[in-house]
Amino acid sequence: MRGSPSSKARAHGGPRRFRLADITVQVPFDATDDDRVCLLRASGVPLDEAGEITRGFLFERTSHRPDCCTILRWFDEDSIGGVRGVEAHDEALPHHS
Repeated sequence: MRGSPSSKARAHGGPRRFRLADITVQVPFDATDDDRVCLLRASGVPLDEAGEITRGFLFERTSHRPDCCTILRWFDEDSIGGVRGVEAHDEALPHHS
């Protein structure tokens, strides 16, 4: 008898953990790069003057169908385990031989 995905996950150390994106944006198929930047800015994703992300992580999911939208999911670095780039390594890590 086969178990459900959740019972398999429990058998291998508990349920899988994931987190939801802080911001999710649907970009129409025919959107230009300028359209994408405008949509991201309007949704609250922090971008610099050139349209590059200033913090966090942007995940892009494109469809296999050519006429579908692209889904952009932005994750704020402050909400990902509380770790912040270089600041997270202020203290030296212990070295094990």
